[in-house]
Formats: sequence, C-alpha cells, structure tokens
Amino acid sequence: MPHPRPDSAADHPPLAARDQQPESPVSATDAQAPLARSAAHQRRIAAAIAMMGASLALAPAAQAQGVIYVDDDAAPGGTGESWDTALRTLHEAIDLAATRPLWDRTINIADGVYEAIPLGGTADDYLRPASGVTFRGGFGRILNSEPPEQWVRDPDRFVTVIDGRRGLQGEAYARFLLEPTPDTFSVFEDITFRFARNGAVRCLDGTDVYLTRCSFTGFDVLESVILAEGARTLWLDACRIEDNLARNSVVAANGLLQVRVRESTFARNIATFGAGGALGVSDTNIVGVASSIFETNYARYPGGAVAVRHCGEIYVNFCRFDGNSSGHYSGALEIRSMGPAKVNHCVFTANIADDEAGAIGIQGTYLEPARIENCLFIDNTAIQGGGAVTAREATIANCTFIGNHSGRDRAGAVTLESGSRLSNSILWANTVAQPGASLFLQQVNSNGRPVENNIIAGADDGMNLPDDPRFVAPGDYRLAPGSPAINLGDRGLVSSWPEIDLGGSPRFSGAFVDAGCYEAPQDTACGEADISASTTWGTPGYRIPDGRVDSTDLFTYLDAFARGNASADLTRTIVPFDPYYGVPDGIISATDFYYYLIKYEEGCR
Repeated sequence: MPHPRPDSAADHPPLAARDQQPESPVSATDAQAPLARSAAHQRRIAAAIAMMGASLALAPAAQAQGVIYVDDDAAPGGTGESWDTALRTLHEAIDLAATRPLWDRTINIADGVYEAIPLGGTADDYLRPASGVTFRGGFGRILNSEPPEQWVRDPDRFVTVIDGRRGLQGEAYARFLLEPTPDTFSVFEDITFRFARNGAVRCLDGTDVYLTRCSFTGFDVLESVILAEGARTLWLDACRIEDNLARNSVVAANGLLQVRVRESTFARNIATFGAGGALGVSDTNIVGVASSIFETNYARYPGGAVAVRHCGEIYVNFCRFDGNSSGHYSGALEIRSMGPAKVNHCVFTANIADDEAGAIGIQGTYLEPARIENCLFIDNTAIQGGGAVTAREATIANCTFIGNHSGRDRAGAVTLESGSRLSNSILWANTVAQPGASLFLQQVNSNGRPVENNIIAGADDGMNLPDDPRFVAPGDYRLAPGSPAINLGDRGLVSSWPEIDLGGSPRFSGAFVDAGCYEAPQDTACGEADISASTTWGTPGYRIPDGRVDSTDLFTYLDAFARGNASADLTRTIVPFDPYYGVPDGIISATDFYYYLIKYEEGCR
C-alpha cells in the first residue's frame, strides 16, 4: 500500500518564456565584415539575394496559408483561416493541417473544452495528427474591447482542454486522447489533458513529441498517462503532471533515442504495479532530467519518483525530490546505467524505501562508474541499509548527509558496494534502528571500499575527520567560518562540470575544495596562496585559510605537490594575460609550482 502522503503541493518551478526570444543582434564585428569585401563580391551577393526573392515571390499561395484557428464557440461552417471563421473541432483542424505543407501546420486553439472523440466515434477514434503539427493553446478573446475584438494568448487565464469523455459527460471513454501518426513530429503547447481510459498521449513507431507547459491531472488509467514505446524523442518542458494513478509509470518511455524533462513538476502520482512512480525510462540512448520537482510520488517497485534502467547516458541535474516512496527500494530515484550516469546538484528530503536506498539506488559500470555530486540528503529512510544511498560502481563526492535513517544496525546514510567510493562529503547525525555498530558504521557501511577526505561522525581511520562540521545554522548546511570541512576535499575527485556547488557558488575558488555540497566563501584578501593554518592533517586549521601568507602555506603546498595531489594543479601557464592563466590543466608540473610562488610572493593585499 502507498505510504500516507501530505497534501501540500510543491512550489512551482520557473516556467520557460511564453514565446521564442528573438535572435541576438549581429555584433559590430559581423556588421563591419562586408566592408572588407570587394565591390564585385558584394554585387554577386546582391544578385543572389534578388534571385532568391524572385523565387519566393513566385511560390504557390498554399505555402503561406498561415495558421489554422479553432474555437469551440465558433459558428458552424468555418474555414479556419481566422478567429472569425474558426473551426469548431480539433478533428477538423487536423484534417485541414494534413493538406498543408509541413512548415505550415500550426493550430491556434481558443480556451474551451475539446472532445478527443468526434460525435458518433468509437473509443479508438481519438486524435491522430499528421507530421509537423504544432498545437498552441491558451488563446482567448478579451470582452468589452473596442472593435475589432482583441484575441490574446494568456494560458494562465485562458485554459485549453482536450477531454476524453463522450459528449464531455460521464466517465472517460477514449482509450487515449491523442496518438501522433508514425514517423512524425508533433508539438503541444499550453494544453490541459483530461479523462482517458488507457492514457492521455501515446507515442509509437519513430515519433518525436514535444510537450511544453502542458498539464496532466487527475487521470486513472490502465497503462500510463504518457506512453512512449519505440518513439524517437519525448520532450517535457515546464509541464505539470499531478494527482494521477496508473498501472505502470505515469510517464513511461521504452526504446527511444532520447527523453528530456526540464522545469517540470511531478506531484502525488502513483504507479500501482510499476517502477518509477512519476517517470520510468528503459532502453533509451539519452535521458536528461533537469530543474524539476518530484514530490510525494509512489511506486510499488523501485524508484518512488523516477526509475531509469539500461540506458546509455543519464543526467539528473538541479532537481528536488521530496517525500517520495517506494514499496521496494530506491525511495526517490533508481538508476541502472549502461553508460555515463550523473546526479548533480539535487536535494533529497524525506524519501522512504521499504527495502534499501531511501533516496537513491544507483549502479554504474566498471568502465563508466556513476557519479553523485553536490547533492544534499536530509531525513531519508530505508527499512534496510543505505538510509539515503546505496551505490554500486559509483562515486559519491561533495555531498552532505544529515539525519538519514536505516532500519538496520548500520549505514544510516550510505552503503557502498563493489566499485564504489565516498569522498569530499559530510555525514553527520545519521541514525540506525538497531544498536551495536560503531558511530562510524552508523553513518556509512563501506564494505571495504575507499572512504576518504570526508567528515564522518565517529571516524578514527586517519583518512576522515570526526569533527563537528560547524554549519551556519540548524537547517542551513552551508559551512561557517572555521569549519573543518573547509579545504578538506581532494580536488582531483571532483568532476569539472559544472564548476559550482549546490548553491551556485564557484567550487574551484582556491587550491583545495571543501567537503560537503556547499563551498565556503573564499577569503580573497590573501588570494590563492593562503591555504592553511597548519601543516598537520587532522589538526585545527589544516587546509583552512587564516588570513596570512607564510611558510605554513608554502609547506602545505609543497606537500601536496610532492604527493601529486590534484590540489597542486593550479594553472596551464604562468603568462598573466593568457586565457589559461590560473586554469588547472590536469597535469602537475613545474608550471604549477612557479604559479604558486608568484601568488606566494604577492601575499596579502
């Protein structure tokens, strides 16, 4: 049974601009370029432009017929050429669009409720647009305006709905609301979808479907609300998918070239017999999920919010996962990758798994280990191990784990399995239900895997510090001045993209990086040469700038340089005005040493 979930809704993510922005103006350099050409060359260009204009002038009028207009309040017998002569149904508009050239198939739809099934049609007579059709909802007429009446596009005010009930009454009747024709592409903007038996949108056989600012709410379907099987592309941009019940993932994709999700909200969705309550993707080349919110979703099987399996490249960036739950493992996110898999700059709060991996269960490959970086894990729970994360063939770096819980005697925060490592992170105040394990094991069960350059409660191995990380305030997990996490991290264990922490501050602001998901503000008064108040690992002030540049800083750098530590990699060149001055190049050489001496000589300003 699904876990009880609160009724509170997530904050809306920022929506994309309503219309495409104009192209950037031509630069001054570009504008002056023709002046350098010969007069003969300019005349040839002018002649070519004139010939092109003549060709366009002779093109058939059908190539510029314009937009098709649909208004459910229009008078019968319209031609669709304007709002005054608008068509009344989407079926009429789709039939008309099929007669147009591919570049001339835009349908503007007024606010109102439009039937997916035509009058007298069967449950399988739903919308099947031809290739290249763009459906644009959100148009409405401003009343009491001076003639001619003014039509505007304001989707927040004017709602366009596609409905799968017969006669807009009773229960859902249409099997689906729409299914683009095979091997086509379709675009849907500012449309609300309601009522269907099997699902709202079905994408099959090489189709490309782009959904922008669309809403899918209140479905109870036999399959998935959005089902993509064998399609090429599924793109969700600034969509809202909320309060849906499906047998499988509410959004399910299998065997695609790519699935992209951006700035979308998935809330209170349930998959009664599937993995990935909100989103499930398998056997797809590229999966990208960015800047989206997943709140209180549930799946019976792994991945309470998202499950991505057997895919080529997987990227989950700048997302928030709150209160999701799984009846199996991976309370929020399940990843099993066949190629690069990266989870960056995400926050996981109060997710629950009935097995292990309260927030994330992740598995990379031996050749391509998965990565979790710059993420924050708070109050996640697993009935078994890995209160927040269970990782196999994966690297966890620069993350913060606070208050996570395991129902066993260890791994309140992290379980590491084969091929995994944990570095540059903070594990603090994580708990277990069963007594007996050391305080260190209550935070992480390493199973003999590398665990280094972290702050971990109870650490006593010389590779990690047990000290209080000293956060700014309760609930604020940024580092306070003097925190032992400052400059504790190994720069070589941090990926180069993106070079920011969870809060958007530069990650590489000095010779070292901090442990945890936030980088402390760099004391720029003494520049990069001020790197440590102590030369001894584990002592107060080690790798913490102290506002002075002295021999302690020099010896600390020399130690890192001699050991080949990535923190000694400072620059590609020592030429001050070279664009690579002060930019690490992945090689520790005499150039880095001379660069540090330059900064050391500059001292404090």
